[in-house]
Amino acid sequence: MPPDRALDARLKYEGLLANRAMTLRHYENFKVASLFLPKPQRRDLYNIYAFARSADDIADEPHLTGSRSRRLDAVEYQLRSAASQSASEPLFAALGETIRRYNLPLEPFLQLLNAFRLDLVKTRYADWSELERYATDSANPVGRLVLMVCGQTADHFFALSDKICTALQFANHWQDVAGDYRRGRIYIPQSLLQEFSVQEADIAQQRFKPQFRGLMSHLVEKTENLFREGKPLLNMVSRQLKPQLFLYWGGGIAALEAIRRVDYDVLHHSARIGSFRKLRLALQAGGIKWL
Repeated sequence: MPPDRALDARLKYEGLLANRAMTLRHYENFKVASLFLPKPQRRDLYNIYAFARSADDIADEPHLTGSRSRRLDAVEYQLRSAASQSASEPLFAALGETIRRYNLPLEPFLQLLNAFRLDLVKTRYADWSELERYATDSANPVGRLVLMVCGQTADHFFALSDKICTALQFANHWQDVAGDYRRGRIYIPQSLLQEFSVQEADIAQQRFKPQFRGLMSHLVEKTENLFREGKPLLNMVSRQLKPQLFLYWGGGIAALEAIRRVDYDVLHHSARIGSFRKLRLALQAGGIKWL
């Protein structure tokens, strides 16, 4: 094997290992790539997740202030290099293999980068519609890429996937209101803060008042409706993909349940999904696989 091809193979292999490790060590409400999927598809979802996770971390990590925009530009450069088989970093060498294997368009990846760049400059959202437009770039491309990797590319599949992915994004925001505020952002729409008489100072000072409970209850209900609207997708995709999609959908529902379990007080309590609940979801997914 010529030296350049040997180097390319080594970069891809290192990237596969690193991307898998990154995926497994990060907390998520759902299993990114479960054993219900064939190993090749799990590997490709690890590569996609690692791209999204690493770019998102750039937008979020405080110690990168001042260099975030430049670093995201470097990520875009590596992404384009990956698509043209000239990536110089393991993560992108492996991602490039995934892109070429399924002939994935770059647009979903670029949409994610657009959302991360927006996070650098936009910290408030006027209303629900504006937040949904943000999710169009920040969340929905991931679901579409999952469907493409699994060979499910009908437009009506994408539309339902968008509902689930938007809901997943919102559930994550409602779990992490306090953390987002520490990063300088409030994703709760300003119109709803005003409607429920919640001040930004209440979030800053972690004042859990009845008004905040009412606001969170409203947000959880609206998000749950999005999950319901997207749920028909689970019965439309292939039998092989259905359990994995159930884990995404069920993980989002469980996140909302976790918020309810702490009586909507996400300012003082963790609303993470417990190990027992995740095990139940895995068993339910296993049952779905054999229906």
